[in-house]
Amino acid sequence: SATVRNELAVLEREGYIYTPYPSSGRIPTKKAFRFFAQWLLELAELREEVERRRLPVAKRRDVVMFIRLSADLLRENLPYDEVLQLLGADIQNKALKDSIKEISSDLKDGKEGKEVFAKQEGALGRFAAHMLGVASTSGNMVEIYESTAKFLERNQTFKKNLRSALIMPSVTVFLLLCATLFYVGYIFPKTAEMFLKFKMELPPMTKFTLDMSHFLQDHIF
Repeated sequence: SATVRNELAVLEREGYIYTPYPSSGRIPTKKAFRFFAQWLLELAELREEVERRRLPVAKRRDVVMFIRLSADLLRENLPYDEVLQLLGADIQNKALKDSIKEISSDLKDGKEGKEVFAKQEGALGRFAAHMLGVASTSGNMVEIYESTAKFLERNQTFKKNLRSALIMPSVTVFLLLCATLFYVGYIFPKTAEMFLKFKMELPPMTKFTLDMSHFLQDHIF
């Protein structure tokens, strides 16, 4: 096509392809091979960067359980480093376990709480990481942990109820569609063809529906 010819002309003009002799096709030049090799290297570097930034995500229910248990233990006046040690040993989720260990290590090194928890957004979630970072410098960790856990629990309940509420409409629509196809494909033709048998003229909408029924029978049923 003209578009392909135009693109080839541009590539040839810029030195990426050439024609060795008049009757031959176009082949890549050294410049094109260098460009392709550079593109592959950049693609590999991009993939490595994506892998470096890809953080393991803990399951939401495990995060909620961690925050809820932390609040309970803090209410009993247990030091936060012991809370992290106990929960880090008890939690099974590997992503969350690694996150708790890193939090404990960073806090022991004297790093600021907000900075420590901000690093864990990938595992804890942005909201939870922000709130726990605020709690670490607020002087009222128990209240903030309890409020955060309560919010996340309500959010989980809402999403669960929403999914449940959406299931029934989806099932209803599916059954209605099946019933409509069954009516158009099987029941309606027998009624309409009875009118045709007696040479009665069908209304336009009825005739259209009958044609649709024949189409469904020929191509779907």
